[in-house]
Amino acid sequence: MTVKRSRRPAWRWAAALLALPLLAACRLPVLAAPSDVPAEARAAYERGIASRDGGDAERALESFRAAIGRAPEFVEAHRAYQNLLLGRHRRGQLINEYQRFLAEAPGSAPRRYLLARLWSDARRQREGFERALQADPGLYFGHVGSGYAALELEDAEGAAGAFRRARALRPERTEAAQGLLRVLLARGAAEDLEEGLEIAHDILARDDQDLLARRVLLAQALAEGQAREACRGALRCALEVPGDEAADLALGMLARAGAPPDFDLARVLLASAPGEHQGAGWLLLCAFVEERAGDPRAALLRVERAPPADACLESVSSLRRRLLLETGRLKAYLEEVFSRRYAAGFRLGDGGAAAAALAAVRAELDSGIPRGARAEEAVRALCRLGLVEAAILLADECLEADPGARGVALLRDEALRHRAFVVLLRDHFTKLYEAGEEPALEEVIGDLRRLARECLGEDIVDPVVVREYFLIGAFLDPDPRSGSGLARYFDRFGTFFVVGKRPWEGPEAFALERIADGREEVAGRDVYRVVGEHLLIPSRTEHAGGEIAGFAFDTFIALNADRARSGAEAARSLWERSAGAGSELLDDPLLAAADRAERLDVREPLSLAARATFRCFDAWLSAGRPAEQYAGLMLDCVEAHEQAHIQDAARFLPLWADLGRKLGLLWGLRFSPARVEAWLEERAQAQALAHASSPLAVLAATAPLLPLSAAAAPHVRGYQDLTRRLVLEVEEHPGAYPEIDLRYAILAQLDRLGDAGLRRLGQSVLAADQRPPTGTSP
Repeated sequence: MTVKRSRRPAWRWAAALLALPLLAACRLPVLAAPSDVPAEARAAYERGIASRDGGDAERALESFRAAIGRAPEFVEAHRAYQNLLLGRHRRGQLINEYQRFLAEAPGSAPRRYLLARLWSDARRQREGFERALQADPGLYFGHVGSGYAALELEDAEGAAGAFRRARALRPERTEAAQGLLRVLLARGAAEDLEEGLEIAHDILARDDQDLLARRVLLAQALAEGQAREACRGALRCALEVPGDEAADLALGMLARAGAPPDFDLARVLLASAPGEHQGAGWLLLCAFVEERAGDPRAALLRVERAPPADACLESVSSLRRRLLLETGRLKAYLEEVFSRRYAAGFRLGDGGAAAAALAAVRAELDSGIPRGARAEEAVRALCRLGLVEAAILLADECLEADPGARGVALLRDEALRHRAFVVLLRDHFTKLYEAGEEPALEEVIGDLRRLARECLGEDIVDPVVVREYFLIGAFLDPDPRSGSGLARYFDRFGTFFVVGKRPWEGPEAFALERIADGREEVAGRDVYRVVGEHLLIPSRTEHAGGEIAGFAFDTFIALNADRARSGAEAARSLWERSAGAGSELLDDPLLAAADRAERLDVREPLSLAARATFRCFDAWLSAGRPAEQYAGLMLDCVEAHEQAHIQDAARFLPLWADLGRKLGLLWGLRFSPARVEAWLEERAQAQALAHASSPLAVLAATAPLLPLSAAAAPHVRGYQDLTRRLVLEVEEHPGAYPEIDLRYAILAQLDRLGDAGLRRLGQSVLAADQRPPTGTSP
């Protein structure tokens, strides 16, 4: 399952520091009320802001409603009220409420704007904003909303025009300036630099806590060689602006440009910070500073004292494991790795071999530092398990106990060279992605051979085993049994590594530490199956900010356990936030359908993803299953999708078998590689819906990709095409799905079907999938 996001800003000096999510119109900051609002309304609004910032959401809602009651078109109060309820997944309630509000005064520009900002679909938002501006061209927030919708639709010029018009109307406000700054960064032309810096200074003159503007100025300082000033500026930001985002900014800057004196100063400054600085971001910053200041034990102690809510976060647990290695606590590290890998509910498919191998190393260490052949075997076993850093640490301890252990020294040197090789490969492919180059796969193979000789002193690429498929692409076989030199090399270090090229993109690589591997028969094929973690080399999708939970083709399946863990972490967080108000989440009002078009509309999912996630996690706990093993369910859903790709490979390859029928399929897809990929993704997700352990979890993974975006990746469009078919299937067979009320839009009700109903729905779609594809994806 893959999600693609917009590519990084073209300004290389800013790219690493401007990794902020695009702010949709509904997420703009709430600032002071305009002077033409009655004093009573303004006072109520300000009380609401104070209550909201103090964590009292209910009192904040009361105050915002009071402000709106005294000034019905007080836009800022409406926005603050809407944002609170959107955060509680009450989009349906809000849309119904503001449709009635607009009906009371259909010509009101503010009311048109306030309804438009509630839609999930950026195109629908933009249409609403334009109608509001037709009624009142001087509506500041109408231009701001139109600009952010245009940005979401990747219309940089339209966004820039909207933000400039808004700035001309209300130069004292910062929302339009922030938006324009984002456009300039996304556009990336050299002539935009000066204007961007001027805008950043202008924003900070009005709001000295604005993080976007601070990031821009810090990045510019770094680009001008003022690394120390940039680091100190980032630290000031973390101290002056409470919250994880400012702490993340400081950590990123220090990691990129910090020198020893910067970390010494940072440790002193952070130790004197006021008590309101807390949370996972602050914890990570403080621990990182202590680590880099030369005191990893203090950093580890800080992490071990973290509140449970922070300690369970993936970012914190990852830091804890690294610190365990740095402080020489190898046994504690291996204990945590064992629990994380083999007690998390993952189906590993290796008959327990990997867990037994790690258990054997742990048992060996319980007897003390191994020597001789036992030491060599323990180091070699850790390498095969993908735990190269642990292998290096163990080798160091063995050599300290027995300096003459030549075999261990050779293994250590080999592991160190491998570590350097992985870093070299990661840097090589990162530069390739950012340069936008698209060399042939043969050229990439040559680069790999050259880099291996430079770093390892040998050619580990040959023999080369390439698998190539018409309209799909080519890749170097990652299965060690294929005879591939690269695959056999990485197998020694417990790493899954694949290099490939699709027809419409440049080459890419992907590497994971291997948790376990095995072989399974899928659709009559012998398939190499890998469960991995810890992304070592990102693909193009990952580099651009997307995620890959798993992928497969023809002879292999690779599953990323980290993505399953993050999905489980998000589900648990949502459930904990909503458990006391689960009915509020599940009872969000639906949108009435006046006609068939509205009933089948797939542009507005409301809070379908959150409801499906809540229902799935709640059912898991209600069945008495441990929350710690929910990631196993997530991984199972990914695998159901990936196995469908193997089944389709068996069905459609080789192309020359049953060529006439396949030419008909390709004709229906207009011989477009992107359409082919979208169609295969649609089929795979339908298979997952029909056969995964939890169709609700599959729905929860599909819903966030709705509604359609302007430039959706083929994977995403495949999921969206499937959603249309699900909605049509429900409408055509209403008796089979009595949980769905056809008086309302169908899409937002799909979670009501539960696992059993969704499974039937997926099976029905697959049963009807014998017709040629419609080719709806561009």
